[in-house]
Amino acid sequence: MSDYGDYDDNYYDQEDYGDHDEHDYHYEEEEKKASDQKLTFGQSHQLRLVKDYLFCNEIKENIKTIQDTLGISSGKALWLFQKVNYDLNLAQNPTQKLIDEVYSSAKQAKKTSECILCCDDRNLYSLECNHEFCSNCWSQYLEAGIKQGCEFALIKKCPMDKCKQIVDLDVFKKFLKDSSYKLFETFLCQDFMARNKKATCCPGKKCQNIIILNSYKGSLQSFDEAFFNVSCDCTYSFCSLCRDEAHRPLNCQKMKEWSSLVGGKTSETIDQLWIKLNTKKCPKCKVDIEKNQGCMHMTCRKCTYEFCWLCMGDWKNHVDCNKYSEIHKKEQDQIKQQSEEELKRFTFFSERFINHKKSIEFAIRKKFEIEKIYNDINTKLDTVINFDFLTEALLTIIECRRAVAFSYPLAYYISISKRNLVEFLQKDLENNLERLDHKTDQKIYEFLNEKQRMMENEFYDFQRDVKKLTLTLNKYFGNMIDSFEKEMPELSKVSSYKEIPTWTCDYCGVPNQIDHIFCESCFIERK
Repeated sequence: MSDYGDYDDNYYDQEDYGDHDEHDYHYEEEEKKASDQKLTFGQSHQLRLVKDYLFCNEIKENIKTIQDTLGISSGKALWLFQKVNYDLNLAQNPTQKLIDEVYSSAKQAKKTSECILCCDDRNLYSLECNHEFCSNCWSQYLEAGIKQGCEFALIKKCPMDKCKQIVDLDVFKKFLKDSSYKLFETFLCQDFMARNKKATCCPGKKCQNIIILNSYKGSLQSFDEAFFNVSCDCTYSFCSLCRDEAHRPLNCQKMKEWSSLVGGKTSETIDQLWIKLNTKKCPKCKVDIEKNQGCMHMTCRKCTYEFCWLCMGDWKNHVDCNKYSEIHKKEQDQIKQQSEEELKRFTFFSERFINHKKSIEFAIRKKFEIEKIYNDINTKLDTVINFDFLTEALLTIIECRRAVAFSYPLAYYISISKRNLVEFLQKDLENNLERLDHKTDQKIYEFLNEKQRMMENEFYDFQRDVKKLTLTLNKYFGNMIDSFEKEMPELSKVSSYKEIPTWTCDYCGVPNQIDHIFCESCFIERK
């Protein structure tokens, strides 16, 4: 770890830093190596964000892909997709049991010239089974499913009794009212979110973005199986496990404790510590009592017990109150000293946590302000300037400020022997964070000349500096989290948050999550 501290404070102020020597810094190659580590605390995640208004279309596209791959109807494709919890890979490569069900066809009947239900001979429509129903009966049948809710609305079979033909998606579109079809699409999205554990909704205020986990080191099946921060483009970041505000490196259990301690209860906690310092407990009922008069004869208002304020003995029987007791004095002094120290310690960590949290808000505001400025510049210029490097830098600043903020409650809870490591890594991260933050404060308008043209050389220097500092900060960021997890593995234990209920496969004996229909090892359906 010693190499963390071996840097020169003037490293970024050297005169030759502006020289454009391609052999001087190879940050482009380093950027490429780091491209898969986008603020994920040293672990490789692939997250994909889908806008809520595009989500249903994506589900339909996946259904179409399954339909084309297997050569089946859209209704059967949806049925299969639902069976495998909307896992596209499993749907395209189904088990033999599912294959047998998918390719089994309903018996075809002879076509009739009238509706089987109402005998109307107009506007008839049938599925592949050839059971004819009029448009009015189709509408009533499908509308009834919508009214019953999601469970009964999506997978519908032919209205004919005992017919197994599944209704295709275009049939819903054809016979449902517009409002009902929108509700059908809503049910489809809700069912996907309920079954597919690789998808989650952003819990940010007024945000309905869907975030989908494509992979996590190749095999993650659920957000609940790993501990990492998820960042949405609405600027809200949340924990993959508890869906609370992103708080890594602090685990979920400690986050809950800290939130209870600090969130709206800081003054209450300080009051409790003050009470410890300025009151004594009744020897009988243990209620806190403050001495507000000169007399040493105390009477508890709650239980009426009478005692001596000095020695805490029974007032009626105590006789040696004036004799000095070294043991008693040490006990009292120790209690008072512990309370004083706890108050100072809590104040120290909570103040720094709160201030760094405020810095996150400033960083988010700064990101929006700078993005507005460079959008204005691009509007004025004939050519479009790529400011993605600056957006990346600002996102890095936001995430690092969050990590620094939550490293303080981490330091509050851990043992003194491990606190030195946290403080050491905190210092390194904060030093590099301030460098990048200061660099991004440079006014972009400074790179425009009198003719409102971009001064390319100066802008290139700025761009290179920001990229270099961003890459360096990301390295320190990853080093901090990796070191935390190596030295304090309990931080990343998923079990510290909650136990995931499972069922055991009768065939291969492998445990599976309780909501999985098929065994993840042998793909045998749960009995």
